[in-house]
Amino acid sequence: MENSMKLLQVQVFFRHGARTPLFHVKSSACPEALWSPEISTELPHTLFPYRLVDISTQKVVQLTPDYLDRLFVLPGGNHVGELTKGGQQDAYDLGARLKKQYIQSANFLSHTFQPSQFYLRTTFISRTIKSLRCVMAGLYEDNLSLIEPVTVECEKLSTEILFPNPNTCKLLTQLFNDGVSECRKSNKFTVMKNELKQILV
Repeated sequence: MENSMKLLQVQVFFRHGARTPLFHVKSSACPEALWSPEISTELPHTLFPYRLVDISTQKVVQLTPDYLDRLFVLPGGNHVGELTKGGQQDAYDLGARLKKQYIQSANFLSHTFQPSQFYLRTTFISRTIKSLRCVMAGLYEDNLSLIEPVTVECEKLSTEILFPNPNTCKLLTQLFNDGVSECRKSNKFTVMKNELKQILV
C-alpha cells in the first residue's frame, strides 16, 4: 500500500530564527548586555533578489527603517527583534535539510527553482521576512541569484492571522486577560514571580 502512495504537496511552517530581545531588562545581578548591529548583519550566502507583495492587492511593499521594532534601540546600538547571524544560519540550515529531503532524496522538487512549485508567505516583520529568505537560500543556494526576484506574499499587520492578533480575533484579548487573571491567583505563579524578582534585583 505504501508503495502506491504519492507525495502531492508539502506545507512547511516555521518561526523566525534567533533574534535580539524584544525588551530591555536591567539587573544588578548580571553585567549589561551590549547588542551591536554587527551581530545582525546579513550573511552573504543567504542573499538573493526577492520582492514582497501585499496578499490582497499584489502591489510591492517595503519595510521602512522606522517600521515597528526598529523604533527601539538596545544598548550597543542594535534594534529590538532583529534576526541575528545565528538565526540566519539556523534558517539556512533548515533550508539545507529541506533540500536533502525533498530535492535530493524524494526528488519531489526541481533541482532548479521553479516559482510554480512554491507559495511563499511571511508576516510583515523584518525577522520573519529574513528567516524565509534564509530558508530559501539554503534550499536553492546560488540558483536563486540567477533568476528574477522571488515573490513573497505578506499581509498587513492589522489583518494578519499567522500570529495571535486581537484585531482579527476579538475573543483573543478576553482569553488573554482571563489567562493572566488565573495565573495571578496561582500560588505557584506567585512563588516563581518572587524568585524572578530576586534574580533581577
